[in-house]
Amino acid sequence: MRQTFLFGLTLEALDWELKLQLSQDVTLALKQPEGEPEMSMKQLQETYNSIMSTASCGGESGGS
Repeated sequence: MRQTFLFGLTLEALDWELKLQLSQDVTLALKQPEGEPEMSMKQLQETYNSIMSTASCGGESGGS
């Protein structure tokens, strides 16, 4: 069954599915360790978004 699926998979279909998956917002699940000071969720989200946007921009430059 898996082989049938893989043989029928086209590059266009795979590309479309990847675009759908990557266009969705990421959900972060964090657990606060006991005894650690609380951190601002907004600050953590902003830091994450900053890192991800920097990584995304770097990947599009093509290494020029």
